[in-house]
Amino acid sequence: MDSKVIVAEKIEPTTSIRAHLKLEEGEDVYCLMRVRYYNDEPFSVEIAYMPYKYVEGIEDYDFSKVSLYDFMAKKDHDPCDFHRSLIVQFPDDRISKLLGNLVEPVFRFQYIGFDKEKNVVEYTHSYIRSDKSTYRFRI
Repeated sequence: MDSKVIVAEKIEPTTSIRAHLKLEEGEDVYCLMRVRYYNDEPFSVEIAYMPYKYVEGIEDYDFSKVSLYDFMAKKDHDPCDFHRSLIVQFPDDRISKLLGNLVEPVFRFQYIGFDKEKNVVEYTHSYIRSDKSTYRFRI
């Protein structure tokens, strides 16, 4: 699977992002937004928010070629436990365009990732084309 980086920068987090990452006012967040391709076709859009204190130096890496989780493992803050949710929704205009002007619904997964010390190290939204994927769940 190939990736194209759309956004890779330190951002001022919204109140919601700060709350999900359990950060104090003034703490920095790094945003990494990528389009993932399968067979040269856009398959998913991933928007990951990470507390900068756990990923310092991240701006020196090209995440179209490097695995985010491999980088986070080098920092000893790779997510190993997750809280996940799934929502089926129509994509907004930006996500639709990034997915090739998609008009079908997408699977939107929301992840909150915790490292081995139970620190929140990731808050991610992943928008996956519903016309190109299937999910099965056992409950």
